[in-house]
Amino acid sequence: MAGSWSSYLFGRLSERHSRSRLMYWAIIMALIGSMMTLSSNIFILIIGLILFASGFLAGHSIASGWIGVISHPRSKAYASSLYLLFYYTGSSLLGWSGGVFLSHSGWSGVIFMICGLLIVTGLFVIVISRSLRSFITE
Repeated sequence: MAGSWSSYLFGRLSERHSRSRLMYWAIIMALIGSMMTLSSNIFILIIGLILFASGFLAGHSIASGWIGVISHPRSKAYASSLYLLFYYTGSSLLGWSGGVFLSHSGWSGVIFMICGLLIVTGLFVIVISRSLRSFITE
C-alpha cells in the first residue's frame, strides 16, 4: 500500500520537479528505511519497512517514467523493454545474493548490501543527470 501511494505521489511530483532530485529523495527514503529495520523495536521496524518500500517503489516509478522522457521517439518501446529486462534480471540476481549475505552475515549483512546498492544508484543518478544536462545543452 505504501509503495502504491509513493509511486503515485512521486509520479505526480515529477510533473513539477526534477526527476534526479526526486530520485535522490527516493534513495534517501529507502536508505533510512532499510537502516531502521535493524532496530529491535517493532514499531521502528514497521516504519522502516514502510519507508523502504515507499522509497524503492517511488524510485522505480521515477526511473521507469524517465525512460520514456529521455528515449528517442522511435526507440521508446525498446528502451522500456530493456529497462524492464535489466530491472527483473537485477532483482533476481540481487535477491539471490541477498540470501548469500543473509547466510554469511545475518540481517545486518543484507542491509549493508542494500545500502551499498542504494549509494551506487545515487552515483548513477549523478552521472546520468550530468550527461543528460550536457546532452541537452549541446
